Amino acid sequence: MQQIRYFEKMPLRHLFLYPNTSLLFRKLLRFAGFGFFAVSLLSCSRNAVVPPRIDHDIVPSPGMYYGVSGRRVVRHAMLFDAECFFVDEKTRQIVFLSDAGGSLKQLPDVPLAFFAITLTNRTLRPLKVESLTSSWGEGTSESLSTESLNDALRLYGRSPDAGTLYTSRRITVDEFLIDHIPEQSVRYNFDFIAPGDRVLIFRAFPFPPVRAKTMKITLGVMDEGEKKTVDFDFIQKESRHYLW
Repeated sequence: MQQIRYFEKMPLRHLFLYPNTSLLFRKLLRFAGFGFFAVSLLSCSRNAVVPPRIDHDIVPSPGMYYGVSGRRVVRHAMLFDAECFFVDEKTRQIVFLSDAGGSLKQLPDVPLAFFAITLTNRTLRPLKVESLTSSWGEGTSESLSTESLNDALRLYGRSPDAGTLYTSRRITVDEFLIDHIPEQSVRYNFDFIAPGDRVLIFRAFPFPPVRAKTMKITLGVMDEGEKKTVDFDFIQKESRHYLW
């Protein structure tokens, strides 16, 4: 009776180590403990080695002096109407697989921000795109030249065909969709925008730093020797996707 009471008061872990306990049961207990330790270690290792995938997106910033249509910032000036939108990963693939991308048949995962601008000439005289710049905080950058973009594409093992991508295209429909570039636009070989024409332009910029939550694209248009500028305001969003 005293021995039974001894076992009743004994902690469960001590009972398993009592000399009369089955050797097989003790081995199973040790195996279970080792398995739990191995699973915990593997789980911690995966979380430490595999970082989350970080996606960056640039979307319009709502403002008082311009309109927003989906992902596009819309500006109406006296001389022209203009739209600007960030070319995200999905849209970039559509563009580069069309004839607008030339030989860029693969999606280049280069750290560059591609923007598309449409401009409609509302005057009776030709207009010319003089400049396109991006700015965030105290940083400012001109759009990449054809040579600079080709160098970046070579660095990442892509075909250097920025000249084709930078070639302007005349939009032939009223409701233009970026998904239908071949059917809704044609190559535009002029270095100016004729009266009444609506033109699509692609430009690449260095991607803004993560700390820059807002950015601005500034379009400069020349009209008879005088430069007119309009701004398109955007915000940068970051999303993290964990695999485990």
